[in-house]
Amino acid sequence: MVKDFHVGAEHDASLLTGVFISAFALAESLTGLFWGGLSDRVGRKPVLLVGCAGTLLSLLIVGFARNFWVALAGRALGGLLIWNMFLEQMERLNSRNMAEPRKQYHD
Repeated sequence: MVKDFHVGAEHDASLLTGVFISAFALAESLTGLFWGGLSDRVGRKPVLLVGCAGTLLSLLIVGFARNFWVALAGRALGGLLIWNMFLEQMERLNSRNMAEPRKQYHD
């Protein structure tokens, strides 16, 4: 994909691919605490809805990008808004744990 955008020299394609992929992880790590705190204040559902809409938007941006920098911005936006997947997994874990009886441990 990076080669298709014709950005940089041919030998820089692996570096730019690494930048493209790591932009997602960097953005995700920078906003994790924010999304967790926001979900505690306003609830999980609004945060999940914003995250899903943002993820959809970021995928559309990357999919229709005409140059590398727009695709990179879309990928970073996806990382900023993907924290909703973590919240969804925690919701599943919490609902599963609530349905199962707790084990009693005795000394």
